[in-house]
Amino acid sequence: QRALDYPATAEQTARWAKVLPADATLKGPAPSALDPDGGVRAAIAAAITPLLPAPPAPLAFDPKPTEVPLVKVVVDGGTFFANPNLDGAAFGQTLTQGAPEPAPEATGERTITVTVSGARSSQPKTAFTLAQHTWKASEVAGRTITAAFATPMSRTDAARTKVSAANAFIPMLVVRGDGLDLAQSQALSAVGTPVLRDGALVTAGPNGHVVIDGEPVSLGPTADAVLSSVQTLTADVSAAAFPDVELLVSAKSGAGAAVSDLGADAFVIKEGGVTMPALLKRTRAGAPRVVLLFDRSSSIPSEFLTGAASVGHSVADAVFTQFPGAQVQVAGIDINGPTVAGAMVSTLTDVDTQLAALSGAGSEVWTSLDFFATTKATLVVVITDATVDDTLSPEAAARLVAGPPVLVAGVGTVDATTAARMASLTHGQVLSNVSASGLAASVTGFLSGRVPFDYRIVYRAPVAGFTQRQVTVSLRAPGVATLSTSYTPPSTPVEASALSALYLTVETDGHEVTRTLAGSALGSAADREAVAGALFGRAVLAVEAGPPSLSTLLDEHLTERLQLEPLIDALRGTDQAAVIEAQKRTLFRVPPALRFFSAALPGEASTDDVTFADGLTATLSVTRPQLGVKVVKRFDLLPLVPRRTVSFSGAQTYVTTVQRTAAMAAFESARFATNTAKALAGKTLARFDASSVEALGPNWVGAAYPTYSDYHVLAPSDGSVVAFWAVHQQTGEVIGVLPGGGLGEDESTEALVDRLLSILDAAGRAGEAAGYNGVKEWADLEATKVQLLGGVIMLFEGEGSDPRGDLVHNTCNFFTDQLGGQIPGWNELGGLAGDLQSLYDLLGRLFGREMPDVPTPGGQTCSALGF
Repeated sequence: QRALDYPATAEQTARWAKVLPADATLKGPAPSALDPDGGVRAAIAAAITPLLPAPPAPLAFDPKPTEVPLVKVVVDGGTFFANPNLDGAAFGQTLTQGAPEPAPEATGERTITVTVSGARSSQPKTAFTLAQHTWKASEVAGRTITAAFATPMSRTDAARTKVSAANAFIPMLVVRGDGLDLAQSQALSAVGTPVLRDGALVTAGPNGHVVIDGEPVSLGPTADAVLSSVQTLTADVSAAAFPDVELLVSAKSGAGAAVSDLGADAFVIKEGGVTMPALLKRTRAGAPRVVLLFDRSSSIPSEFLTGAASVGHSVADAVFTQFPGAQVQVAGIDINGPTVAGAMVSTLTDVDTQLAALSGAGSEVWTSLDFFATTKATLVVVITDATVDDTLSPEAAARLVAGPPVLVAGVGTVDATTAARMASLTHGQVLSNVSASGLAASVTGFLSGRVPFDYRIVYRAPVAGFTQRQVTVSLRAPGVATLSTSYTPPSTPVEASALSALYLTVETDGHEVTRTLAGSALGSAADREAVAGALFGRAVLAVEAGPPSLSTLLDEHLTERLQLEPLIDALRGTDQAAVIEAQKRTLFRVPPALRFFSAALPGEASTDDVTFADGLTATLSVTRPQLGVKVVKRFDLLPLVPRRTVSFSGAQTYVTTVQRTAAMAAFESARFATNTAKALAGKTLARFDASSVEALGPNWVGAAYPTYSDYHVLAPSDGSVVAFWAVHQQTGEVIGVLPGGGLGEDESTEALVDRLLSILDAAGRAGEAAGYNGVKEWADLEATKVQLLGGVIMLFEGEGSDPRGDLVHNTCNFFTDQLGGQIPGWNELGGLAGDLQSLYDLLGRLFGREMPDVPTPGGQTCSALGF
């Protein structure tokens, strides 16, 4: 239950007046009521009602109690009952008509589960969980749950780094709201699994390592003595997925011994003399895990076809002899993929057993190579003529680029172009003039050259530049080892794997709704771009157990503003530490639409009936930048628990629910530039169900099913626009639905979108914050995951600008943006307050690096305030 609390005294109000500009005036139009006479909602209901079938029987409700709680009391072995419901009832009097019965077991409290998931373009239809948490209704009712991503970069890095070069993201689910102080907010919030730009998850591994795509990564920091022990570096470079560049690096001591497990802090990567932000994705190669993949088609020479067992035996024998701990697996190329003869094994006897079972009859080489791209193999030796019966899809190419190297043993009449493509994509090699007796030596020779490459480093190069690129890899001081290499960007590079879809799933009372925040299951270039922007946005979910009153909403709005008082006091003083601390404690503001659409419906209760939702309701506000283009803001009323009307007299209730909930659609049409009523204006509507509406065309597939399976779908009969009214079949609740679900959408296209070129500016415009205060509290939110992520990120070196002046200026900007919150006419982009600052400050402590201040569009007001 929310409690009204107005903490502002007359003295505090006077102090606020000293800070605000003396000539402050309200800019833009004055607030006005939406649909004051109900005409818009009446028109919407009138358009909907004739298309609906006969309504179901009304849901009758008798408000008179039929059962009352009693208290059972046992005194000296005797049983007595007390009735606490009536004043003056004597002890021992039940005052009931029936005999008391034991009360049923208490039911569990309602819960709500929020899941943020993603997919990568190399496997676009396979979603994986990024963050998930379940709350009790009492923990989040009347509060917000914000899903957002943090980017752990220093101030200098963020100011210089373009959004496209952001390497890693930390998913967060942050709870804020009435009655929560910082510690309580943090206790209810959750941090998910860090994810890299390519969609790889960063998880905890053994021995203090983390695991990225199955490979171990040492966290560092690297001791100076270890850095000094490295005397030589060697590298092999691949740009098959340009602008993503992969470096395989070997580090050796003066005695020639391999030095593994250097941390990300050990390396400095430069291209053309410019330091590149990079990801360290492996720090120890380990023993080889070799796949022997045999082409079984009739075009293969007999010595490798009928003699496959002998060839495989000799290769495995050489691998086991030269590389202790190695493993081998045997497979044959077949139709629709390989036929795998068994798991990875470490004895020659087991390999021979697999060779005896070798089978396969196809030439679908690409499909077979793709199969092993996502296994834990470290080398695939394919004996083939590279004459293939299948094609290479973009998704498979992305998987091959990220997978193990392929050693193409060309036999028979080889398709040299295809063989070279297999090798170049995978950072492998083509063997020519292969003989059965010489293959083993060729395989061990390749392994000998690759095993020393303990380190796998990936960075994103500038797209524009010289035809030949110069790359240097160095160790930071006191390390002295360095190397130089070069590469030429390919004319037709492979699209590297990247996050291509983000989803938000909300579940309560057995009802589940999934919304696509960005991208799709296609994994297209447009999807990757959409997700790249969404990673700098936020999704705010408002949870309610019942509509709050207008006075409650106003109280919460004022309380948000009054939270700024400590920050104002600090800014007027000279204590920089107080400024920083006050800034951390400044809470974010609730998106205006969430407060507005959480309010009660007009006329939802009368003496005859009442309209309500029997469960938790959730409304969603999504802010998603489209990088370099615009900022999209969407609002969504999630169809979890439908509103219904119950009658005290047995009168009809279905049409009443239609009429009352049409108010949401009327509000949508007034609040959002893009809305359902506008999309359906002038259209002839017809009634469908969630499945049959898909007959309108391919754009309708998945538009209503399965989310609106319990609803009538009133859509344009010609399917010309994907928008519809969803009317619940049993209750009559009306929801307007646009593509992707939800009610409405706004776009901001001001010139300020150019500022999205840097991570810092993107965060400032659409970022999400924490207000976290101190390492201990963050540890309660699984700070170890954040620390693990920091260990694999290589950051810029060098000093930034004077932080003290920037801090004060940006803190003032932060204040003015918060103040601007919901004032009509305030620049919409400015309203997206840049509140990442406190989280970045904390990450600075965790990583021992200075984190960025977040600029926001309040500079002119700061000047007026004298800062």
